[in-house]
Amino acid sequence: MSDRGIGVTVMRGDAVRFEISVLTFSHVQQIRATFTRNISGIRGKSHLRTLGEVHEYKVGGAGRVSTAAMVLDTSVLDPMQTGEHLLEQLEVFTADERWLPVEDHPTIYIAIEPEPQDDKPVFDSIVFRDPL
Repeated sequence: MSDRGIGVTVMRGDAVRFEISVLTFSHVQQIRATFTRNISGIRGKSHLRTLGEVHEYKVGGAGRVSTAAMVLDTSVLDPMQTGEHLLEQLEVFTADERWLPVEDHPTIYIAIEPEPQDDKPVFDSIVFRDPL
C-alpha cells in the first residue's frame, strides 16, 4: 500500500468498479461509499458515491463477511471532476432497513485524470463477426 492508501486511477468518463468486503454480525444487503474531492488537503463539496448489492457472504465465528461489487451511483453523481476523491463515509444497509457506518477503514481513493490533450489515436485491429 502506498502513502496515498488503496485506490484506483481512472480517466474521466471511465466506469469505476471495485469490490469491497465488510465484516459485521448483521445481514447486509447493500454497501455505500461516498468519496469527496481532495484539493491540497482540503475536502471539497464535489463528491462521488458508489453503491453495491451484496452478491456473496460467508459466515464465520467473527461474523459475516459481505462482499459487494461497487459501481458509481448515477442518481447522486456530481459532474466527474479531475483530481483525487477520498473515502469520506462507508455504510452498510441491513435487512432491518438501517444504514450503519463502517468504522476503521483504510484510506481509499479514486483519482480521476483528464484526457490527454495531445492524443493521436492509431489503428489497432479489426474483427469481423459471423452474422447471426
